[in-house]
Amino acid sequence: MEDKTPLEEYRKEIEKLSLSDTIKEIAKIKAQLEKYKAIKVSYQKKFNLLAEAILVNKMEDEDISNMTVEGVGRVNLTTQIYASIKAANRAEAYQWLKDNGHGDVIINTVNASTLKALVKELTMNGEEISDLITHTIVTKAAFTRVKQ
Repeated sequence: MEDKTPLEEYRKEIEKLSLSDTIKEIAKIKAQLEKYKAIKVSYQKKFNLLAEAILVNKMEDEDISNMTVEGVGRVNLTTQIYASIKAANRAEAYQWLKDNGHGDVIINTVNASTLKALVKELTMNGEEISDLITHTIVTKAAFTRVKQ
């Protein structure tokens, strides 16, 4: 006989609950997810502060660009560059790229949110969607917080 995974065991127990108790369990899990998301955000901010400011300043102050720390591994300073074009400047920026021999970096894309909205609209209207567009329809329970 095969051992069940913890998730399979959980599912087996939850399926025994009433509809109301199942909804309460989902609400409890959602609250835990929100709590852990807030904790993750807090830790990410601390990590970014350490990795992008404090540690960089300390290493630069000591004129060290890389070092190995026992139990951690090698740490080195790297430079990353982030670039984007604001929608309001897109036409001018694209023209500048073309004029300066960089037109090859311009690609046509379809925004994922816009495509999702289109597929939803076509589905709701009973219209056909090309097999070239991968889409999945999932029915989920939606929750609205009740003011107390």
